[in-house]
Amino acid sequence: METLNHKLNTYFETWMGPRDKRVQGMLLLDNYLPTFALTVMYLLIVWMGPKYMKNRQPYSCRGLMVVYNLGVTYLSLYMCYELATTVWHGGYNFFCQNTYSAPEVDKKTI
Repeated sequence: METLNHKLNTYFETWMGPRDKRVQGMLLLDNYLPTFALTVMYLLIVWMGPKYMKNRQPYSCRGLMVVYNLGVTYLSLYMCYELATTVWHGGYNFFCQNTYSAPEVDKKTI
């Protein structure tokens, strides 16, 4: 598995260039294999889901969808808040800024 992961990372780095050093150690950003596996799983579900449900009654997911929509709404508000505070306290501007101008804010942890 480690060999496949190394080969996949090497291939993508030669194709797209080196990765940003600030994302080392972050979930789904440090290696390409987990992201690739999740993408393949998603495509299989999208492809096989309609075939599985072809002769079945539809499921009622109303309660689950309400919880999901509330969670996504709260997550979006949190991300908007974090973006605004990081831009404000980091001294960012939106015109021609170097990506390494505020390294302590770039590596902000929860």
